[in-house]
Formats: sequence, C-alpha cells, structure tokens
Amino acid sequence: MDYWEYAEELQLIETQNNVEQDLYNVIIRLLKQIEGLNKYSIRDISGRRRTVSGSEKPYWGIKGFPDIAILDKSDGNNIFVPATTKDIHAVVEVKALGKSLDTIDCIRQLTGHLLSFGRVIHTNGYVWRFYDLDLSHYKLEKKYNEDYTYDIRGNSKESDAKWKMVNTFLDQLVQLHDDNNPEDIWKPYAKVDLKNNEQSEYDKLVKELDKLGKKMRT
Repeated sequence: MDYWEYAEELQLIETQNNVEQDLYNVIIRLLKQIEGLNKYSIRDISGRRRTVSGSEKPYWGIKGFPDIAILDKSDGNNIFVPATTKDIHAVVEVKALGKSLDTIDCIRQLTGHLLSFGRVIHTNGYVWRFYDLDLSHYKLEKKYNEDYTYDIRGNSKESDAKWKMVNTFLDQLVQLHDDNNPEDIWKPYAKVDLKNNEQSEYDKLVKELDKLGKKMRT
C-alpha cells in the first residue's frame, strides 16, 4: 500500500462508512507490508469477548481489549505458537477516523494499554503516536493488575463499580505524572500527522513502523 492508496482508503472511509471498524483492515494491511513487521503475526482482536474458557485472557488489559495485537508467529522452528502475554510485542488502539486522541477516555484507555502491554501505537488514521513504556518501573497493586480486572464481566452493577475503580486509579496516575513530569507516560517517542496529506509524513510513518519491528527483535 503506497501513500496514494492509503490516502484514498481514508477518503473512502470518510465518505462512505465513517466508523472505527473500517479502519482496522486498512491499518492491518499497512502493517503487514512493513519489512520490519512482516515476520510477526498481526491480528485483529477488536471482536474479542469474555469466554468461560478464558482463551482470550492474553489480550485482556487493565482497560479491556485493544484493537490489534502484534505477536510472535512461530517458535523459531516454523511451528506456530498460541497467543500468550509474553508473545504480544505491541498493540494498536484505533479510534474513528479523525477522532481526537486526547479525550479523557482515550487517555485512560491508552494508560491502561501501556501498563498492560508496554508498547502501544495510538492512531485515528491520520495521527499516529508511538509509545514504549518500561513496565519494570511500574509495580501495580494487585487490585489493579491483569488478574483482578479480568474479573470484570458484562454490564452488571458490580462490573460498573469495578470499572469505576479502575478509571479512578488511572485518573490518579495521570494526575500524579501530570504534576511531577508532564507528558511522562503519555509523551510519544514518535509522532506522525497525515492530516495535510503529505507524502513525506507517510514516508516517516513507514520508517517508524519499520523501526518498531526491528526494535521488537532486540
């Protein structure tokens, strides 16, 4: 997918079907063509739901499921591997085309994904932000870790109370870092903005995605 095809896809989405889900396929197609990422498995996990078996648990973070996961493909011997948390090298959180990435809900969700998965790409199709959090610096209390928040089920009053607790925790974390080190967790190491339809920005995006793939191998 070159720049012109990508730009055309965004225009078609905006004109014909401006919903978040329509971006997933376009973004996955782009990721799979990147040289640094083509050795990984790139999966749309946006439709994941809670099950009795718990097979989806590796994808579940403090703020639920991200949209796309970048995982190991094989064990090095051409044998496909099942998904485990350690095999998830990065996740992508997608928002509807052009939607702000800076609402409180988006910041909460980004923070939860960062604390759960470490590497996050945050995008609305035009704006791309790359984050890489050293999880070893963040020791979460048990009540906020993956095992606890995994107990949230459905839309019951009990679940609503647990989501409120998680959101309060994330809001406190955002405020704490905002006071002491502005944009600490939420300062991306790279940003790309395609709103002005510039070939140079698309080229930068491809380079950043390639660099991410190579970084994940180290």
